[in-house]
Amino acid sequence: MADLYWVYGGVSTNWSTAGNWRVGSSGGPVSGSAPTLSDNVFFDAAATGTVTVTTGAVCNDITITSASLTLAGSGAWSIYGSLSWPATGLTRTYSGAITFAATSSGKTINTNGNTLTTSNATFNGVGGSWALQSALTMGGSCILTNGTISVGNYTLTCAIFSSSNSNTRVITFGSGNITITSTATASVWTTGTATGLTI
Repeated sequence: MADLYWVYGGVSTNWSTAGNWRVGSSGGPVSGSAPTLSDNVFFDAAATGTVTVTTGAVCNDITITSASLTLAGSGAWSIYGSLSWPATGLTRTYSGAITFAATSSGKTINTNGNTLTTSNATFNGVGGSWALQSALTMGGSCILTNGTISVGNYTLTCAIFSSSNSNTRVITFGSGNITITSTATASVWTTGTATGLTI
């Protein structure tokens, strides 16, 4: 496991370009590879410009504090840890599908109210659990395949919510809720196969 920091290399904005990552700090040595599912990634004040998420992108935790960064691309992206984004300064044109794939508890998601501009977001980690730390709005569908989503006192907003399988899935609430935005008259909340689902 390593802590990798994004520093735009000037040649390629691609997530998969090893030369855009530094080890240990934004001033550290160049990484020999793009992040793996065990690596924590950071976008600090040195991270400016654009990072293009390419198909097959993975990481453990992702922490963005940069005040001038664009998250772009459309590649499928798997996050095995927690996610933290700033309230301002992050431009989001990324339109791919995110999978939250943790297989252990204690993961958090904090977008500071910013929208996940994704085609869909899937929670799929046996034994994984994710607690919202802010309101979470998704541009597409929210799919719960495995694991626990703790909404807490926040609102999770998505076009469609789907959790129709026989895996172990849990949704917990405080004073928060799940809000559906699709105007379709059917299939906006799908838990038709509810075996294993606890709400």
